[in-house]
Amino acid sequence: MIYYAHSMRIYGTKQEERELKYLRKVFKNVVDPKKIKPGEGDNYMKPYLDKVKKCDMVVVTRLHNGCIGKGAYEEITVAMSNRIPVVLFDIDEVPPVFMQVESVKLASNHKKDWVNYAFIEKWNIA
Repeated sequence: MIYYAHSMRIYGTKQEERELKYLRKVFKNVVDPKKIKPGEGDNYMKPYLDKVKKCDMVVVTRLHNGCIGKGAYEEITVAMSNRIPVVLFDIDEVPPVFMQVESVKLASNHKKDWVNYAFIEKWNIA
């Protein structure tokens, strides 16, 4: 089972539609976080993070400016701390590519901007 970590800004867009279609073609079971009911208040991310812990891999996509949002950052860090592989997915490459994520880094303005919260600092072709 893989977890599709992506910004809420991508929800309902052509990008999300293309990515999900491709991921479902490549992987048997894809968890789409927009179908998970969020927690309340300070526990907003808990249901998402609990699901990440049950997955075999997290596939993350970036916004067009290369950033990831706060939610995707938290999902990635939980996966990495639980030794769950994280791969960066770029559907715009031909053919689409998956790259092993080695580290993520907070953006300098992360406390004010939860959309452009962090970026993938290091990756390798998977």
